[in-house]
Amino acid sequence: MSEVTKETLDEIIRRIDENIIEVKIQTTKTNGSVRALQLWKAKAHGAIVVISIVMTGVIIPLVLKYLSISLFG
Repeated sequence: MSEVTKETLDEIIRRIDENIIEVKIQTTKTNGSVRALQLWKAKAHGAIVVISIVMTGVIIPLVLKYLSISLFG
């Protein structure tokens, strides 16, 4: 079995460090993209909720009027 030299170990550690740096850079980019998608999803969800509330306030009276049902008379 061959003996591992200090230079060999240093080279292995250097390569591992380079790989870790590359992974960290890519992870940071991915996390930024995911965050942007999360914000977009939250805004879309909020818009849907607002539209649903407004449309409910419009549709229910129209349906009641169409059916000739009065809530207060």
